Amino acid sequence: MPAILTRHLPILLGLACISLTSTAWSATCSKPNVKGYQYVGCLKDGLAGVGKDTSQGIKTGFVDAQGKLVIPTIYETMNTVDDSPEKLVPEFAEGIAAVNKNMPTGTKYGYIDKTGKTVIDFNYDYAGNFGNGLAPVRQNNKIMYINHAGKTVFTVPYDDAASFSEGLAVVAKQGKFGYIDTKGKLVIPIQFNFTEEDSMDGYEFNHGKAKLYKNGKPFCINTSGKTVACR
Repeated sequence: MPAILTRHLPILLGLACISLTSTAWSATCSKPNVKGYQYVGCLKDGLAGVGKDTSQGIKTGFVDAQGKLVIPTIYETMNTVDDSPEKLVPEFAEGIAAVNKNMPTGTKYGYIDKTGKTVIDFNYDYAGNFGNGLAPVRQNNKIMYINHAGKTVFTVPYDDAASFSEGLAVVAKQGKFGYIDTKGKLVIPIQFNFTEEDSMDGYEFNHGKAKLYKNGKPFCINTSGKTVACR
């Protein structure tokens, strides 16, 4: 994920948001056939996030592939720069989902499993999806990556950070971005510019390549940061 608060930094800066859509590498989205929900996400790990309008605002939960509600609609919408129905609802990754709910101290993020059980407490100002066993979170104005046990693995000195994909994650500073590895080491220098259309997760790696843009024209890099053919 993943953001906070400019159009290009979807995950953890200020009051951040995260957009998980990649215009560069579109993933197939399979949705359950359900009624009674205004917002329906893609099936991930066998469950799809759904949302419905209520007097308290949009509330989200999860249904299975047959459209049966398995996790009640008790959570808030995801904080995202992308207001499409798929991105307003949470989604599962690596068997758990980042969700947010109103707490006495304000809206907080935590993680639940596929039964709806809280597996990582609601302690975060923002939380992104897991990838490669790690997830980006924001707490006390610090961005860090945690593991499935909720333990901090490392913090990062950047303005924003996204979820891992294929061992690399986008990190941003002063309006530009690069990539770190799962140890937190910057392996592709911060040098690339954001476009008007994309959020950070639009630059994730897929099949060993990430699609970027320069002067409105696309180009691709491999996991070593070298320019390669996009096909």
